[in-house]
Amino acid sequence: MGEKQVCSQCGRDAAGCTITALVSGAQPSSAYFLCGRCAAEQHASTLQTIEEADRFIAEVTEQLATLEKIIVKHPQMPEVPKGLESLAMTPLTVYGTLQYHLAAFKSRRMKLVTQSGSEERLRYEIQQAIEAENYELAAELQKQLAQSNPPTS
Repeated sequence: MGEKQVCSQCGRDAAGCTITALVSGAQPSSAYFLCGRCAAEQHASTLQTIEEADRFIAEVTEQLATLEKIIVKHPQMPEVPKGLESLAMTPLTVYGTLQYHLAAFKSRRMKLVTQSGSEERLRYEIQQAIEAENYELAAELQKQLAQSNPPTS
């Protein structure tokens, strides 16, 4: 168990950020390892909508804020027992993994925004502006939407 684990996708050290998954097939007990960065990218790739990306970004941001408070309150990190280095999750490794997820979710969100048609994107941005009570921005976006969709007679 003290053996160094490397990411099955990129070859980086997967210690502390190891995700073990069962692989279906002939050998149901086989496993693979992902570093925090690859795990985050894989998770982000499953997001299908801007709304979904926004929800995950908000959740991870909240989790990071909570973890920061814990780390500040308890700056001494626990010792990792010998032999468990490749599996140990300390507050700092969790923090790093969450940072990877936040970056991957933001990157995925940007891809979803650029893939969306301009009309769909404007409607979403109008909705977000209204929810944030930024009515001036919502009105400006509504004008842009009206210009991109002139009424047909």
